[in-house]
Amino acid sequence: MAGTVLFTTFTCYTTGGLHSRQAHLAPLLAKHGWRAMFGLAWGHRFNDPATFRRHYPELETVTMDGRTGTRSGRLLAIERTINRVRADVVIPSDMIDAFEVIATRKESGNKGPRLVCGLTGLHPDYMAMIEAFAPVVDRAFGVSSLTAQALAELCAVPGERVEAIPTGVAPAVLPWSRRADEPIRLGYLGRLVADKRPLDIAGLARSLTGLRVPHVIHVYGDGELKVPLAASADATVQLHEPVSQETLYRDVYPRLDVALIFSPSEGNPNALMEAMANGVVPVCSDYAGRAEQRLIRHEETGLVFPVGDLATAARHVQRLADDDALRARLAEQARREVAEHHSLAAMGIEFAQMLERTMSDAPRTGTVHAARGTPRSRLESLFGPRIAESIRRAAGYRYPHTDLEEWPSTEVFRGEAEQRMASHLTQWLESRP
Repeated sequence: MAGTVLFTTFTCYTTGGLHSRQAHLAPLLAKHGWRAMFGLAWGHRFNDPATFRRHYPELETVTMDGRTGTRSGRLLAIERTINRVRADVVIPSDMIDAFEVIATRKESGNKGPRLVCGLTGLHPDYMAMIEAFAPVVDRAFGVSSLTAQALAELCAVPGERVEAIPTGVAPAVLPWSRRADEPIRLGYLGRLVADKRPLDIAGLARSLTGLRVPHVIHVYGDGELKVPLAASADATVQLHEPVSQETLYRDVYPRLDVALIFSPSEGNPNALMEAMANGVVPVCSDYAGRAEQRLIRHEETGLVFPVGDLATAARHVQRLADDDALRARLAEQARREVAEHHSLAAMGIEFAQMLERTMSDAPRTGTVHAARGTPRSRLESLFGPRIAESIRRAAGYRYPHTDLEEWPSTEVFRGEAEQRMASHLTQWLESRP
């Protein structure tokens, strides 16, 4: 048994662990008979499929046209894409509209496609959304044992429908290199959004300057905090546009000494593992779940600092700048950790087997009690969403969104639902041995 799996994908970002993981999965799944399709969000202003395709030209993609900016337009675009590619499985990342389309289909008696969701980090807003849609989730996977357990114990997905599938990363293609006269080279690779704390980059740079550590911090990523970061950072912080996976492996990772993470919560951080595979030493925050994952072990495979403690982070970097033997030891142990426990081949096999089990099990149906929204306009009230959307498209209508809600993520679950889940998550983590 095999079939077509549709990944619904935001295109406002082209970097980050999620896109990288999915791009690696596509050819791996093909070896096991699965066709991986990527449904690309298309918005009037913030989501551009062309940008995604430039970064991932090898992937098979289809456009989900939501340029009118309406909720109905997005739902119809997802529905049409599912039907067009004849998806057997949909993996919606954290795209709430895709969750809603599958839930509506199931509630109307349609048994397909199956809904699979993944948890890549302990993010309370996304976990609250999974909990709300849990009655129609056919399978869920975590990228670590911790995130898999959170899906079952906090997100209400039945334990027999939950699996742990560690992320795999590609090995290095070029050797690490550094000139003796170069300052220590740090890299931050990922989304520049609030839950990643990227503004800590500027604070770290100031701390390193205060310690008189020659350094340069290369930032590869995009997001709403890019402009504030540029305004607050000094000249040692160099901001770059997002680059392709090939460029990262050829031109970026081999020329970095340190990979940075500042987040309070992560799953198995993909960019960090890629850096480790290339002999780059992690200097990372003590994010929720780090100790249990055992990927970054302080003084063994990297150096760890308390979240927000940039003075300690700077002292870790200073140690690496002053001690080549320490850097070499940590780099080798980090490389070995990734090679032994995070291979691409193993990820592909486990993911394909998970999809096979998903299709073999009976589909789950139930009632979702999440807020569904109501028609925003007189046009929809009069004619219904399909006819209203046809009229909008014929007229070239565009709702003027001013932020990424033109293709929303978990916005509706932020606030009370997120706070409730965050409280449960804190208690759960503290109660663990």
